[in-house]
Amino acid sequence: MSLIKIHQYDDITYFELGYAWYGKPMVRVYCYYLKGILIDSGQSNLQKGVLELFSARPIQKIVLTHYHEDHSGNAEVLRQAHQAQVLASPLTIQKISTKIPLKLYQIYSFGRVKPVKEATPLPDLIENQDFRLLPIPSPGHSADHFAFLDQARGCLFAGDIYLGNIRMMRPEENIKQMIESLKRLLTYDFEVLFCAHNPKLSKGKSYLAAKLQHLEDFYGKVKVLQNQGLGVGQIIKSVSWKENYIGKVWTFNDIGLDFMIRSAMKN
Repeated sequence: MSLIKIHQYDDITYFELGYAWYGKPMVRVYCYYLKGILIDSGQSNLQKGVLELFSARPIQKIVLTHYHEDHSGNAEVLRQAHQAQVLASPLTIQKISTKIPLKLYQIYSFGRVKPVKEATPLPDLIENQDFRLLPIPSPGHSADHFAFLDQARGCLFAGDIYLGNIRMMRPEENIKQMIESLKRLLTYDFEVLFCAHNPKLSKGKSYLAAKLQHLEDFYGKVKVLQNQGLGVGQIIKSVSWKENYIGKVWTFNDIGLDFMIRSAMKN
């Protein structure tokens, strides 16, 4: 059973989107509406519901944190429906301007993505009459990733840089870049962490700091074991970390603890 919930924080409306052909959604995606500015566009397999959500909510600007299908899935249909401007990094624009290759689990979980026909590189500041957003480069989860800071409200729209203290990554993720991005984000002041999958409405900076510590501890441990001559399989056996085999099967080996270890070993 699919899920669409509307939440409110101050003058920010945010939407919880989850798709399931049967049972409960495995993944929930959040996108954020700032009185005409939409941060990320949700998954295309909920396109009809998303279009209905915004039938009475005008959109002037669609801001993308990165190109992944659960973030860019409805960008083109919303752009056309609202004559909105799509704002994204140059690398994101390059990715979304053509068909994004997807695996079967991605198509099932999130849906296919229509290429975005018109997009504009991110300005130094994204603003309307109520909001001012500072774009902050934060690669690691993907090379094109950006977060957006509302300094006045103390809110960080973090895309997928947080997620939680998990021990699994996709092959494209770079743990060293993620560590550096988290350090950069933590130089700013904010209280609310608007993650695209796991929002934290209070103590957001503490959650992001805990994520940084989690990754630094992981990275340091892997480097110690690597210097002892251990390989990926040997490292997994020597520590208490557990591989997510269900996730590996479901995603056709597109996520895993082993990818996270490999990223630490090569960076």
